Amino acid sequence: MEFEITYSAEQEKFREEVKVWLQENVPSGIEHPADSTDLTLDQYLKRRELGYKLGEKGWLWPTAPQEYGGGGLDVEHSIVIEEEIDKIGLSLPPYYDSGGRLGGNSILVWGSEEQKQEFLPKIFKGEILNSSKDGIISFHHGDNRWNRGSPPAFWEVYFKKPSTGFIIQILTEKLDGG
Repeated sequence: MEFEITYSAEQEKFREEVKVWLQENVPSGIEHPADSTDLTLDQYLKRRELGYKLGEKGWLWPTAPQEYGGGGLDVEHSIVIEEEIDKIGLSLPPYYDSGGRLGGNSILVWGSEEQKQEFLPKIFKGEILNSSKDGIISFHHGDNRWNRGSPPAFWEVYFKKPSTGFIIQILTEKLDGG
C-alpha cells in the first residue's frame, strides 16, 4: 500500500499559482516570533492585511462554501494552499481567529439561512474582526499570564478561584496577550 502523497498535474499547476500569489501578496517584513504573544501590533496588522487578501481570493477559508464567501475548494486544493503558506512560516488564517474557526463552522451547521448570509461572508473574508472596534468582551482574561487560550473560566474553576467574570478589552498593541 502506497502512503506517499501525490498530486495531479492540475494540482501542481495550482501550487505554482499559489506560490506566485503569495510572493506577490505577503506583506514584506512579516516576522515569526517563537511566542505568538510577542507579536507586535504592526506584525498583527500585516497578518490582517494578508488575511483580507486571502479572503478576497477565497483562500482564507478555502473549503468554506463560495456562496458564503469561502473558496469552495476541495480538500486537496486546500492542502496545497496550507503547504505553501506553511513554507513561509504562516498558517491559515495567518492570525489567531478562533471565532472564525469555531463560530463560522457553528453558523454553517446550525445557523439559519439569514444568519449564514449575515455573518459567514464577513467571517470567511476576514472582515468580522473589524466589529470589535470599541472592545471585546473577554470571559476569564483577568490575568493573561496564566489563563490565555483556555476555555472561559476553566482555570478559575480548576484552581477554585473565589470568583470569575468578564472584562471589556480594547484591542491595543498588546492585543489580549493570547
